Amino acid sequence: LEVGDRPSSPAALEFPRAAPWRTQLAQLFLREARVALREPGLAPWHFGSALFAGLLLGFTYFSLPYNLQGVISRLGLFFAVQCILGMQALSSLMAWRDGHTGFLRERAAGYFGTGPFVLAKAAVDALVLRTGPPLLLGAVLYPLAGLHPGREGPFLAALCLASLCSSALCLALGAAAPRSAAGLPLAVLLLLLFLLFGGVMLSEAPSWLVNASYFRSSYQLLVANELSGLMFKFDPVGISKTFDPVAGTEWMRLLHLNDAAPAEHVGVLFAWAFCFICVAWALLAQAR
Repeated sequence: LEVGDRPSSPAALEFPRAAPWRTQLAQLFLREARVALREPGLAPWHFGSALFAGLLLGFTYFSLPYNLQGVISRLGLFFAVQCILGMQALSSLMAWRDGHTGFLRERAAGYFGTGPFVLAKAAVDALVLRTGPPLLLGAVLYPLAGLHPGREGPFLAALCLASLCSSALCLALGAAAPRSAAGLPLAVLLLLLFLLFGGVMLSEAPSWLVNASYFRSSYQLLVANELSGLMFKFDPVGISKTFDPVAGTEWMRLLHLNDAAPAEHVGVLFAWAFCFICVAWALLAQAR
């Protein structure tokens, strides 16, 4: 059209069509991967803190014994590991808040849709931040603490999935309140509540309450993987009487922990992460 001319009809104005989903997803995946690897508060911080935490916890719980103290120490160690993974996920909330305005502008301009954006962000977060750092933490911690030999696989899987669920929760919270100052305190509060319900700190808690926490599945997976098949000397301090050794499965029964198959816990954790991601997707689709 010449300057000053008007189009004969609205159809004369042609706008570029959005790229196919595959193209959008690939471009967004590469962009999110570059951001995650280059941003000091993301991959570098996650890997550095995972290494530091693995060494700190490994030497704090060095060569755990097979007695009453060893059982209590293992329970505390697994709770501490989940706390670290949950707090690490808060960085995803802050990074999401920083990029929310850019997301709305790019979507309004037709560069990409909500679906590819959420899938790319979740995939990069899962592969870069929720797999590598937990694996590093577990690889350093496991031999130092002297945990159950030959059962590293389920232990590392529990760490990765607990981290993934925490990150997916933060993604959903960030989508719900991207500009609210209450987002971070709310995320910390929910993570602490999930940690409380997911461990063994609640005595005789109702099943619906403990199952409301995704940390319950990861904690049970960690404890069952470690205690089952082992015998622990029962030697309470201050009592001279000799007691029979207590099996790890008996400790789990006394602590009201489920000795289900690892695949069941893994499936539950994946379901939690999937639900959180779907919630974030639905909230972002309505965001303007």
